[in-house]
Amino acid sequence: MKTSLQGGLKLETEIDLRPYFIATVDKWYWIVGAAVAFALVAFGASSLRSPTYRSTALISIIQPQDEIQFDPRFENIEESQPLKAFPELAVSDAVLAELLDVTNTLDPQLTSVTDLRSIVDAETGSDPRIVRLVVKYENDEIAFSLVQEWASIFIDAANTAFGRQGAELLTFYEAQFENADTSLRMTEQELITFQESNLRDRLVQRLSSLQETSKLALQEQQTVAMTIRDLSGLKEHLLRQSAGVTTLADALTAMELQMNVFGVDFGEGIQFQIDQSGTLSSLSPGEQLAVLDSLLAAALAKDEILTLELSRLEPEILTLQGQIEQLSIEEGRLNRDRDIAEETYVALARKVQEEQIAAQEIDSIVKLIGAPIKPEDPISGSRLLTSAVAGVVGGLIALVVIWARVWWQESAHSSEGMLSDSTS
Repeated sequence: MKTSLQGGLKLETEIDLRPYFIATVDKWYWIVGAAVAFALVAFGASSLRSPTYRSTALISIIQPQDEIQFDPRFENIEESQPLKAFPELAVSDAVLAELLDVTNTLDPQLTSVTDLRSIVDAETGSDPRIVRLVVKYENDEIAFSLVQEWASIFIDAANTAFGRQGAELLTFYEAQFENADTSLRMTEQELITFQESNLRDRLVQRLSSLQETSKLALQEQQTVAMTIRDLSGLKEHLLRQSAGVTTLADALTAMELQMNVFGVDFGEGIQFQIDQSGTLSSLSPGEQLAVLDSLLAAALAKDEILTLELSRLEPEILTLQGQIEQLSIEEGRLNRDRDIAEETYVALARKVQEEQIAAQEIDSIVKLIGAPIKPEDPISGSRLLTSAVAGVVGGLIALVVIWARVWWQESAHSSEGMLSDSTS
């Protein structure tokens, strides 16, 4: 390494790696010796350990393929299975605690969930629907038995948590169907009881009759009102007329008004035969006025009678309208309740049929597809791999020590050279 001084500062301009290379070549036996020593120590330590056996079970998660649906009002929601949750469920405290109850009879040394967690592992393969359950233990029989029990416990737990639960759904819908059947029968009986005392049609007929009577009375009252007006007009006309015989026009008008007052209808008309004098009546204007006064009194009396009749009909009509509307509302409510109960009954009947068919299918979505086998040989290559890694580590440590010695010597020589230069 060469240095130079610029402005009182010491700058490194070049690093010489040759001493490090030379020292590495010269001290190669240190490196080899350290590597061999570390490898021998690691091999010896590995040989003192008990052999480890590995047993594996393959679990498959099955996605449901078909869904039966008779009624579109019950929509089947398609949900993908949470595949990442299955390995976590396999090593959960609940599953391992249940497995611990079995291991107590296999190996008394396994006394806690923590002990089990150190020898078991759950992992997914290239396909996340495949879960591998692995047990590594120093006893091949125990490893094989543990993985068998673990797979059985895990399959039961997974199917309970994520399975279709067809039998439970069938029981639920059957209970709902029975309730719907009871509700339908109750609503039908309520409607029958109501119809047995329903007088709505008779009330409608009565109302129609009263409305027709009221309509005729109003028309007649209107005719009487017009007749009273005409009688008053004719009376004023006769009062202004000079003394003498009543004219033919006045007599005809008075006769028509009299027929209106008493409700006389001659259909297509009436014919009169008039004598040569050209008059229809021999009444004087005064006598005709008296007749008009009597007709006017009769018309006013008839108008009062019609007013009383209308005032009597109106409350009865209103009462009938209210009763009819009340009965219509009650009938509509009972019909709606019956229709809703019937729709619910039919929908649940179809759903029960769906669940009865679906309950016959296999509810398990987690199955064992690769049964474990008893391991015959311990895990191979572990001691050799450990020895190789230890040898590499030992060689690297020796190399670092050699390079540290070279760096220390170079630093010492540089310090002596700078001290001699400063003295001179």
